[in-house]
Amino acid sequence: GVREVARSPLLRPVALLGASVGALFVGPMLVVFPLLIRDYYGGGIGELGLLQMCFPIGTILGSFGLLALGGLRRKGRAQVGALLGGCACLGAVGFGLPLWGTLLAVVCWGLGAAVFMNAGRTVFQELAPPAVRGKVLSVYMLGFMGASGLIGAPVSGLMVGWLGPLATCFAASATMLAVIVLVATTTEIWRVA
Repeated sequence: GVREVARSPLLRPVALLGASVGALFVGPMLVVFPLLIRDYYGGGIGELGLLQMCFPIGTILGSFGLLALGGLRRKGRAQVGALLGGCACLGAVGFGLPLWGTLLAVVCWGLGAAVFMNAGRTVFQELAPPAVRGKVLSVYMLGFMGASGLIGAPVSGLMVGWLGPLATCFAASATMLAVIVLVATTTEIWRVA
């Protein structure tokens, strides 16, 4: 599966973006958000529960929206657009929104995540040779989930200790923006249909 992804100019950038999401979006969500609720908003488990349910609400609504639209064309462009939206949402959280604004930003982030996740998995299933489709999809998921646990969570924990939760959100957003620009200018992500 890894060899197949590495050889494909269309699967490689999608896999790179998936791993970047794990490291720069999922890690901060898992580690920074609880500290943000406690240290910045002065909240407890109730506020954390509200915040943690906002992202899945967005992904569910976004997935229903994609279903109603009949899917996506130009999945590579859709992924780039969704990630730019995610950067805007996480970056906005880093500016210290009131709690209701953070909740709204995270719902919007989830809407974009629905586009990103549905497009990425579809691309991997459509472009993978049938004989190795499961192996290729496992590479995508390993990058996505593995990067969140191996890189995103520990780095987010270190950064929040150095910078605080707001600056960590902003730094993760800015780093993801740099990754998006790099992928968009050096790979064939725009050709992913």
